[in-house]
Amino acid sequence: MSEANIKAAQDVHHRFEFYLVAVAFTTAAFAIQTGRFSGFIIGDGAETLSWMLLVGSGILGLLRLEYIPVAYRVHEYIRAREQSISQYEHDDEQQDAIAVLRAQIAENEPKLTEIEHKNQARYVWQKRLLVVGFGLLLVARVVTQIREHY
Repeated sequence: MSEANIKAAQDVHHRFEFYLVAVAFTTAAFAIQTGRFSGFIIGDGAETLSWMLLVGSGILGLLRLEYIPVAYRVHEYIRAREQSISQYEHDDEQQDAIAVLRAQIAENEPKLTEIEHKNQARYVWQKRLLVVGFGLLLVARVVTQIREHY
């Protein structure tokens, strides 16, 4: 994949990240503003739970957005050291410096892996909360309408 394609893919990915957060918070705000309690425990419970899930999805999205730049910085840190190693690996006088660079890489690779795994788990839960929140909101609104008409 060319550098331009990678940059374009990252740009689309970042826009999607912001879109998910915006959808979660906007839907939660709209649901809270237009919510009505009917006195029916199933509808009211679904409504309240949907609000919590939508806000939770938005918060998880914000947590993910917070750590994306951190992951990029750690990745760039590792990449810069790998480039330095490849540049000087045949120079016998630089072997001590190369050993230090390798140790720095070894120290930071687990950090990058941990950040990526946590962000992936947050993404999975962010989507789940969003979908279930939408579903419960739909159930709550339908149940409320049925209850009012019958």
